[in-house]
Amino acid sequence: MLELVSLQDAELRNTLLTRARQEISKACASVREPALPTEKSTEFEPINASGVFVSLHIGKRLRGCIGKLRLNEVGLSELSAAAVDAACADPRFQAVRPSELSELHIEISLLGPLYRCEPEEVVVGRHGLYIRSDDNSGLLLPQVAVERDWSSTEFLQQLRKKADLEPTPTISEQLWCFRAVVFDEEGNLRSY
Repeated sequence: MLELVSLQDAELRNTLLTRARQEISKACASVREPALPTEKSTEFEPINASGVFVSLHIGKRLRGCIGKLRLNEVGLSELSAAAVDAACADPRFQAVRPSELSELHIEISLLGPLYRCEPEEVVVGRHGLYIRSDDNSGLLLPQVAVERDWSSTEFLQQLRKKADLEPTPTISEQLWCFRAVVFDEEGNLRSY
């Protein structure tokens, strides 16, 4: 399970969220915000995580979500890249427009280790899922199934759909579960 000790620090969470917002603003609006001060609050040991995802919302509507997976640790560079990609490179959406920046709500998910699991082991509210088969793959964060009130069967069906896989599993498929720590600009901190 992802160590939560460092993420109990509200200052660290705020630093990560501020950095994500700054990078998104620079990428989407060419707005030059002042750099984060080089004080202790911005210097931290990289967080031991297997991935980082940045989700963007306007109201309840998803506006972008992309992450970096299969990492050993997450630092500011991985977070920054995920934030910019969520805002500018999610193929499901147009790039975030400058007029949307003030409405944008940022959520960061740090993933614990991925481990192989079987479909019957999936627990909604506890696991996120990653599936891979040949050249196709898909990932759903744990909060997605909770927010949409999916059963474990629906969670797996939606994962397969996202990965563009046939409804019936094949021998080449591999399923992984993971836990996550999720925090946002409203001060919410959840662990799955």
